[in-house]
Amino acid sequence: MRASEEDGFISGEKSHDSERSFKTKYSPWLMYSLLAVAWAVSLALTFYISGKRSHRCEGLSEVFPTELLSVQPAIELEKVRFSGTLDFDENSTLISTYWDPDSPKYTGEPSEDLDQLWNALIYRKGYLILLHPILLYPPMYLVDFTFEFFANPIAADGVDLQGEEAKSIQGKTFEKPGGWSIVSIDVFHQLHCLNLLRQGLYPDYYTKHDPEPEYTIHRNHCLDHIRQALMCHVDVTPIPVIWAEKEGRPYNDFQVEHTCRNFGKVKEWAKARSAKGHEYMHHHHHQST
Repeated sequence: MRASEEDGFISGEKSHDSERSFKTKYSPWLMYSLLAVAWAVSLALTFYISGKRSHRCEGLSEVFPTELLSVQPAIELEKVRFSGTLDFDENSTLISTYWDPDSPKYTGEPSEDLDQLWNALIYRKGYLILLHPILLYPPMYLVDFTFEFFANPIAADGVDLQGEEAKSIQGKTFEKPGGWSIVSIDVFHQLHCLNLLRQGLYPDYYTKHDPEPEYTIHRNHCLDHIRQALMCHVDVTPIPVIWAEKEGRPYNDFQVEHTCRNFGKVKEWAKARSAKGHEYMHHHHHQST
């Protein structure tokens, strides 16, 4: 019996020694393996998160929660080289130059051709719909306001949406009969404002479209709205600096490539949903000007 007990005791010691030997031999490798797996997972997550961030920052390819979600199918990115910069001629006189001489010119002395260019940006068939707060007098009805004149408004600025396309704006905007939710799209409002400021540079050619003080209020609103839009989008495209030897001064070359949302695609999407197709609940007859 004693021998068997001793054998059992001896056998137990051997078992514990074997277990200690296994732990001593394999524990460091196990620990290193676990650390390697943890490091690999961490690295993979880092690359994944970094990739998601770079995708979001790469070029506004997805609409943001504060934007009109249903316009997503029309959002396409494109690289556009801006045309038009400042330069000096042989007499060191400041001039404008264009890398593409055939590109449309949206500045210059006022003319019918110039107005048509701006109308093509903002309007459809010469008309613009703009829901303007200064025109919402009691009783609180909505009116179709055209900047040039009151007449058959139709443009990409105002869109009627229904069903799935209207989900993100339902309850936040005016709803027409039939469940059509109407909203304006800010890019067209911004272009309208820029055009108003352009016209204001030539008071002898363009008449004021509002009586005072409404015109000044409208103009100041437009100026500050464009300021906010520029600061909101924060374009960080680098603008190269060039040294003009003859003039002895630096100047910028503004004709560089930008990553942009395709304006034409968004405009076509909006025009296909023009707000002219459905009437308001309450009608308001405009006075002719």
